[in-house]
Amino acid sequence: MKKLAAVLIFISIINVFTQETKPQLSVTIDDPSVETSGSMSWMQRDDALLEALEKNGITAALFVCGKRTDNAEGKVLLSKWNDRG
Repeated sequence: MKKLAAVLIFISIINVFTQETKPQLSVTIDDPSVETSGSMSWMQRDDALLEALEKNGITAALFVCGKRTDNAEGKVLLSKWNDRG
């Protein structure tokens, strides 16, 4: 039984290291805010960002600072990100 487990682990390791993989990029977006900055409202900025990510097939992780989203608008922002996956 131990030999079988060792062989299966060895085959799994070889399989992982022999697969060709494409380069990958990780995107994280930190501390979203519901404040207006520049010429765009937070909703316009957020919609543009989500649309650009979706259009280019990019998956991003959103790291939230609760004090910036702990209100009704923040719940809308978080729901939009959650709905997009």
